[in-house]
Amino acid sequence: QLEAYGQNAHFYTDKIIDNDTAWNNDIPYVILGKLQINNNATLTLNEGCRLYFHANAPLIVKGTLRVNGNKNNEVIFRGDRTDEYYNDLPASWPGIYFLPSSKDNIITYGIIKNATDALIVDSTSVNSNPKLILHQCIIDNALNSGMLSKNSSVTADNTLISNCGKNINIQMGGNYYFNNCTVVAYSNSFITHQYPVLQLSNHSDNNGITQSKDVFADFRNCIFWGDGGGFDEEINFSKEGAGIFDVALRNCLIKSNIDNSITQLVNVIRNSDPLFDSVDTYNNHYNFNINSPLSPVIDAGLDTSITALPYDLNHQNRIFGIKTDIGCYEKQN
Repeated sequence: QLEAYGQNAHFYTDKIIDNDTAWNNDIPYVILGKLQINNNATLTLNEGCRLYFHANAPLIVKGTLRVNGNKNNEVIFRGDRTDEYYNDLPASWPGIYFLPSSKDNIITYGIIKNATDALIVDSTSVNSNPKLILHQCIIDNALNSGMLSKNSSVTADNTLISNCGKNINIQMGGNYYFNNCTVVAYSNSFITHQYPVLQLSNHSDNNGITQSKDVFADFRNCIFWGDGGGFDEEINFSKEGAGIFDVALRNCLIKSNIDNSITQLVNVIRNSDPLFDSVDTYNNHYNFNINSPLSPVIDAGLDTSITALPYDLNHQNRIFGIKTDIGCYEKQN
């Protein structure tokens, strides 16, 4: 399969980034061993970069990752097998690991697909900024986790996390702000939908000892939806200990019967089909745009002047209609 790239690719085995480095969209980057960004180094991936990772080749971030994609010139992270059987196979490569020393990571218009764990975000930020910021990203078809975060800090807006084993899995607390995101999973021929799309806890068990940390999480204008799992609860929050557990769902559409015993529920829409454009699990086709005028998410979000997010995942204006829609896409007509 690697012969398919011919000479028209950068091939790296155990590539280590020790100094500030920028990669541009000239030819694909094929990573045969790990790609590692060391402490105090920044790897900048400019618009249109395509990174193909071998089956045992992770991206390890000890320093900083900056992704500068844009609409129609996204930066793509995926496995290096593009032949028909493997092209959409989950767990084709390990994923991106943000280690404790990592800081100031920003991914704009990144597509991260077919990993084992698309994003692992480990430990609190070493400064006052979020450890990871996601703008207008797509995270899709990860076998284990779309985002696994352990006592860390993540901010995301206008981002789609779809069809992963565990779409969002937050452990041991931390700080999280999600605005206008769509988090959705359907059982299909690759991954059986077995877990809620949003799991959040302030604790973990280590050798029978439960440890807990404070958690602050604010989810605004988000969709949390799933189907084919044989259950109706797509949100699971778990609290242990006497620490701070400050979690809110504001103007979200949720497939859930969660109560407000440990979370704030403000203007949530419960168990109402968002009416995505089209979903065909047999043919692995998913279009999570909102085109039906009957969708309950239309004009149901918090006012755009509050959320201050000017563009959706399609880079369309959020100021369309009375108020912003819920989810990563804004209906335009």
